Amino acid sequence: MNFVWWPPSRYTRTADVAALALSCALFPTFCNSERTAREFHEIVAAWTVPRLAERARIAWVNLGVRLKHARPRQEPDVPVILYPAISLSDRKRPDLFLHVVERVAARTPVLVEARLGEEHLVSERAMTLSRREWAWVGPLTASRQTYWERLGRTTAFLATADEESYGLEYVEALLAGVVGVFPDRPWVHAIVRAAHPFVYRDAAEAEAMLHRAVTATAACRREADRSVGGDLGA
Repeated sequence: MNFVWWPPSRYTRTADVAALALSCALFPTFCNSERTAREFHEIVAAWTVPRLAERARIAWVNLGVRLKHARPRQEPDVPVILYPAISLSDRKRPDLFLHVVERVAARTPVLVEARLGEEHLVSERAMTLSRREWAWVGPLTASRQTYWERLGRTTAFLATADEESYGLEYVEALLAGVVGVFPDRPWVHAIVRAAHPFVYRDAAEAEAMLHRAVTATAACRREADRSVGGDLGA
């Protein structure tokens, strides 16, 4: 069977899309979100013959988070901004992330943390980010406990991705009390409510929201909590 945890838009070559559609038509496919499953249904219908498309077995579930993994918050002396991805692929728009955090770092002390997969850790983009005096770029955390402990010491994150299949890391960070700043994209509205107060339309709005998140953090957390009618981490 197929297990899908990434958006189908990552494939653009005709041969790749056709192979993907055929694989999902011939074998059971399990997706990590309803939105991704719907997109794969559309790909199969468009790229395979009706006889195969009608028999396609595609299911989904939103990946869950165990609240017991969350650690007590320990607020850092200098606000920590998380790069909320393990890759620096174009889809994540790391250049926009760098542009916005550079402007915020010029206005107030911050530390940016990026924990990347091995392939991206040695990339030119990673080197560019690591040269900033306010940035730390390193490998993924060694254990789940360390991962959640780091989230408990993170102030805010800036999401910049054009497309996500679900966005588990964003959900985990929100549950850990991190203030999440999101782009106005369809995938975002599938994981946070319409009332979420930190959804930006352009780089200027992203800068304003992120600056407030690291300078008025407690107030921003209260606003995020009110958007869900209670405690976002509960």
